Order: sequence, then structure tokens, then C-alpha cells
Amino acid sequence: MKKRIAAIFFVFICFFNFSFSISYAAAPGISAGAAILMDAETGEVLYSRNADKVLYPASITKVMTALLAAEKGNLDDVVTMSFEAVFSIERGSSHIALDVDEEITLEQALNGLLLMSANDAANGIAEYIGGSIEGFAEIMTSKAKELGAMNTNFVNPHGLYDENHYTTAYDMALIAREALKYNTFRNIISTTSFEIPPTNKQEETRYLYNQHKMLENPVHRSTYFFDGVIGGKTGYTDQSQHTLVTYAEQDGTTLICVIMNADTQTVMYTDTVNLFNYGFNEVSKLQLNKAHQVVDTLPIYNDVDGEGKGMNKLGYVDVIALEEFIYYGNTEMSEEDVIKKLSFGDPLLSPVYKDEPIGDLQYIYQGTVIGSVPLVAGQTYEKVDTSLISTLQQDISVTPDNGYVDIIYLGVIIIALFFALILLWRIIRHVRRG
Repeated sequence: MKKRIAAIFFVFICFFNFSFSISYAAAPGISAGAAILMDAETGEVLYSRNADKVLYPASITKVMTALLAAEKGNLDDVVTMSFEAVFSIERGSSHIALDVDEEITLEQALNGLLLMSANDAANGIAEYIGGSIEGFAEIMTSKAKELGAMNTNFVNPHGLYDENHYTTAYDMALIAREALKYNTFRNIISTTSFEIPPTNKQEETRYLYNQHKMLENPVHRSTYFFDGVIGGKTGYTDQSQHTLVTYAEQDGTTLICVIMNADTQTVMYTDTVNLFNYGFNEVSKLQLNKAHQVVDTLPIYNDVDGEGKGMNKLGYVDVIALEEFIYYGNTEMSEEDVIKKLSFGDPLLSPVYKDEPIGDLQYIYQGTVIGSVPLVAGQTYEKVDTSLISTLQQDISVTPDNGYVDIIYLGVIIIALFFALILLWRIIRHVRRG
């Protein structure tokens, strides 16, 4: 019964920890139709506006295309352009003038994809990874669902408008977070320029330049430059309006900003700058414990008579936080301001098994519980067999009838043993002298 109650309590604690809502400082006004700011390490959402609204992504779709290429491809592999890859894209849409049967490496295709938003390169990558554009789109959607992007459906690798090609700002943040785990992706989005040398179909070198205006540019610093920007991906169609994914890092914290449905470039960049300023300057990030960290030790007892009347301490058990807890609050907060309170069954009785739920650790700030983590035991303590203990207690117990006799008898035995040891010592000395 106790185990069942503990299990129910553990589930409740996990749910409470998952569903707890945290309040931050007042966020800046955002003009775009949808926006989100996410911590790349933890996935914590620091700001959202219509983040679950289904919208058209345009070319930020290419973040997923690049993610799958980094995950499944080899940079030195050759991508051969098919007729469909070259000519299925709309006239006037972005491209790098790839030709039918032209051969480029996957690395070159990815640079064309991410720096110049080349739709022909996107198609070539899709066919290289998925066998066909349609097959690759299925892989894209499947990967999105795997990442938790449940309101996303892709039908092409580039983001040109299709009514069945959609996502949300939140889903795009999840995809962007996963993509950043790959050095190939990170290195390319942070590159300001790249050259594709002559190929089997092109005699001239292609010069590619990063279209993201918040990056540091060695030639000309953009009005929208932001210190710490890693890179990102721009997008635009008439139906989607302007879309933007941007990564920035300051003081060891990396943030992801997704802007969708902005009516001008100015809006999408200004909103991104405002959100980064908010995330880096107005929100503090406190790691209050790490996953699997020992947060305390507690005594563990054996219930001798099974009724809680006879308690023997067996030792101490490590108390381990099952998961990390990071709190996002205003910049005035410090870890010293947070009170830590252990909540558990008192006293802890054996048997207790390693990794068994034993309570929770609550974090309290200014009298309010701001979160909690479940606690588990670090060691196993089986229940001690008390029959031998009880027998021994009975054998040496002192009663009115025989107590003095037992004491005298025990004293005589101890004195006899003492003299026997002295005698043995003298005999040994005598033998050594002889």
C-alpha cells in the first residue's frame, strides 16, 4: 500500500513539475503575426506570440532540409541535378543556376541552400537524401513529428507556397533547436561567403553570400547587426510574408528566435533584436540542480516490530534529483534567494530500493513554490530480519526474577576470562626465557 501511494505521489510530482508555468519580466511589444524565443539548451520558451498558429514558413523550411542532410548525408558525396530538380521551381524564385546533370558536392549544395536560399539546391539535396522530392518531403514531416512538431506538414524541401505546406513558430523552434546540434549546419549558417568552383556544367566560379542581415559582415555591418548572432535563415513568399530563424549566443546561453508573418523585413529583424535583448538582458537563468545530482542524505530506519514502536537506524541514503531544474526569472533573482525544501515520508523506512521515488525537492521564491523535481533513493536498503534481534534481546533481558543472577553469571565469566588471559601470558613469557 505504501509503495502504491509513493508511486501515485511520484506521478503527481512529475506532472506538477512539467506543467508549472513560470512568469518572466514584461516582454517587449512584437509586431509580427507570430514569434517565439526559446533556450536552445533546455527548450524552455521565454516568449511566445501566436506560437501555435499554423502559418506558411517560406524558406525557413530549408532549416529542416539542412538538418536531414547533416543527419543522413556525407559532405563529400556528389549531388547530381535532375531535370525535375532544376525546372520544378517557380520562375523568379531564388536559385544558384544549377543545370541538369550538373554535379556538386553536398557541402556546396548546403551552402547554396542556406546562404543563397537556392531552391534548385534544395531539390537536389531532397533527391540525394530521399530518392525523390516527394519521398524527401515525407521524411521531413516524419522527422518533424519525431521532434514534437505536431502541427507541421511539409510537401517540398524549399518552402515555396503550397496550401498543404505549413508549420508554426513553436514547431520551427523545435526543428531549429535540433539542427543546431550539427556542426555542419552551425558552421554554414555562420559563414558570410562561400565559393563553388567550376563544375562539369559551369565554367565560372559561383560566389555565395549569406542573406541574414544580423550577422557580422567583414565588408559592411548591417543596421540589424546583433552581437552574438550565430546565423539563421530568412524566408519570404506572398502568402507567408517575411519569416526568419535566428540563433544568438551570449555568456554561454544560446537563444533561438523565430519570426513568422511579418509584413516587412524591418519588422522581422526589429522583432528579433527586441526579443534577443529581452532574453539576454531581462531574463535570468538559474540552474538550481543538475540531473542525477545528490541533493541531500537522509537516515533510513528498520521498523523492528512492524508497528513503528521500535526503530533501528540502518544508515543513510543519498537523495538524488531525478532531473535538472533551471528557473527563468527576472534579473534581480539569485540562487541565494531561492529556498530549497525536501518533502518526503518521515521517517524513511526500509526496504528502500535504488531509484525508488521517495519525495520531491521544492523550490520557493518569495513565499511561492516556483517548481519542483522528483527525488529518488541512491542506494538499496532491504528490510532487516528482526527475529534474531528479538531472540538476542530476550536472552539478555533483565527481569525481576532472573536479572541479578544473569548479571552475576556474566560477571564471573568475564573475570575468569581475564585471569585465564593473564595466566596464558605468563606461560608464554616463561617458555621464551627458558
